[in-house]
Amino acid sequence: MYGSFNCIFYDHYIPVPDAIKQTTEHYYTTFYGPTCDGLDKIIELPSYPEMELNEWVLFRNMGAYTLAGACNFNGIPFLNTHIVYLHKNKLSNN
Repeated sequence: MYGSFNCIFYDHYIPVPDAIKQTTEHYYTTFYGPTCDGLDKIIELPSYPEMELNEWVLFRNMGAYTLAGACNFNGIPFLNTHIVYLHKNKLSNN
């Protein structure tokens, strides 16, 4: 909520995570941000693949303004967040 997921609160956007690793075990899952604020809940899913500690989750199409409203909250500096941009190259048939 206070980092790149402010689009949930301000734009009513529902970001859906893509699992990087597929497994046969699935669980009811809730994604939360790092703060102790109840508003920092990202999404609840009825089924999501089992994950290990430090595995990545991909949220697509977050938009250009998701970082613009980011702020530090509850002693957690936003600037310590790791941001990764993925770009898919398109090949043209010329």
